[in-house]
Amino acid sequence: MARSKKTGGRSGGVLKTNKSDAEDANVPMRPPKPDAHPHGAADRRLGRIHDRVIDALSRVEGGLPADRALSEIFKAARDLGSRERHEIGDVVYGVLRERRKIDDLLRRAAKSERRSLDLVDPPLLNRVRVLVFLAMQGEALASLEARDGYATKRLPGVLSRIVKGRVTPSKLTGVEKIGVEHSLPTFIAEALAEAFGEERTAVIGEALSMRAPVTLRVNASRTTREEILARIAEDFDVEASPTTMAPHGIVLSRAIDLYGWEPYKDGLVELQDEGSQLIALALGAKDAKSVLDACAGAGGKSLAIAAESDARIIALDPDAKKLKSLEQRRSRAGAERISAKKGELETLGDEHRGKYDRVLVDAPCTGTGTVRRHPDLKWRLTPSDVTREVARQKHLVTSAAATLRPGGMLVYATCSVLKEENEDVIQHAIVHDARLEPVPLEETLGEALAARLGATFEARIGPGPGPLGPDGFYIALLRRKA
Repeated sequence: MARSKKTGGRSGGVLKTNKSDAEDANVPMRPPKPDAHPHGAADRRLGRIHDRVIDALSRVEGGLPADRALSEIFKAARDLGSRERHEIGDVVYGVLRERRKIDDLLRRAAKSERRSLDLVDPPLLNRVRVLVFLAMQGEALASLEARDGYATKRLPGVLSRIVKGRVTPSKLTGVEKIGVEHSLPTFIAEALAEAFGEERTAVIGEALSMRAPVTLRVNASRTTREEILARIAEDFDVEASPTTMAPHGIVLSRAIDLYGWEPYKDGLVELQDEGSQLIALALGAKDAKSVLDACAGAGGKSLAIAAESDARIIALDPDAKKLKSLEQRRSRAGAERISAKKGELETLGDEHRGKYDRVLVDAPCTGTGTVRRHPDLKWRLTPSDVTREVARQKHLVTSAAATLRPGGMLVYATCSVLKEENEDVIQHAIVHDARLEPVPLEETLGEALAARLGATFEARIGPGPGPLGPDGFYIALLRRKA
């Protein structure tokens, strides 16, 4: 599930929204640049890579999203080839995905050596985390020493134990064990276990720790999935298969040069997670005349709706930069029925009251369903972030109900897997807003697809099982009573 324009300036700074097309608008202070030469590296190539990995992780700890940290480093690093950049990105994202597991393994190994990690300064700890991650991938001690001789000398027995598999077994049980095994913060693991039980939490945790797939949406108003699959087979050496639920999605085994590809430049395909595609489909806008995409971001779901419907679509977002991107994408896709509007749902004028047949609230949220795509997000989130997002989510549903015509339908969606941001928000809306009633998802998605998604009027899908499923997302369908 991917989100969109979420946090903006409302969440206080560090929290990224959820959409796949979202950007963090906050630019934190940059940490100092790394030394020009590798620290203690016996192999200059490995040392050069290692320094850039450490630089990226330092920037992430300073508050910068991982993708932007890597982008800045790559822009300045003319000495790096494509293979080295790929290796750096793999290690950075791997460390962020596995950080809690890495720290647990490191502490158990240090305890066996009667060493205290509390005495290790943060810069050195980051470097050691990288070495532990590489050891977990099977790298030999000699190779670790070639990457960072200084760090290996500071904790020689500890790293040797990890490489040789001589670490005391963990004694953790229950939720703490799940949190460590799948590198989830404790408060997220506890929230999932309370809502769904430990068994389901382990399944969600495992899926969230995988690498996210590359997923495309075919512009069904201009071509077919079969035609695009054939073009992919002609133009790329990559495995491509239909998404399991979304009718116009394609999953790729690896990234391709999408932006230089003619079908993309001609508006025949878009990059969009399968969950995001299903959210747009759940709106059931095929027969609608007017649609409000209330938190549109760069417009991924507006474009998906336009490919299925002749409705006039208002794409609303407070971020002018994202709306400019939407206008470019709209032009490329030939979706001229989309009108971009700068503003916020909560402050729309009276001329929008009771006006729309369909309203999509792809709400700002914690984005916990997308942490396999943005693993650094796990380590920035706090319980107070959840509380703040929930308060606004409840307000958004109320504001959206006011823009619906009687009989019109509302989709509330997030890319969160937390019950507080999903079921609890919808239950609050049904209890406190007499205008709204739940609608079975079968009404817009059909019986077969709705049954695969789950519940009657609300559905939660975690990523997986397996690496090719959608990000974690949530959908609920409501109608404004006549």
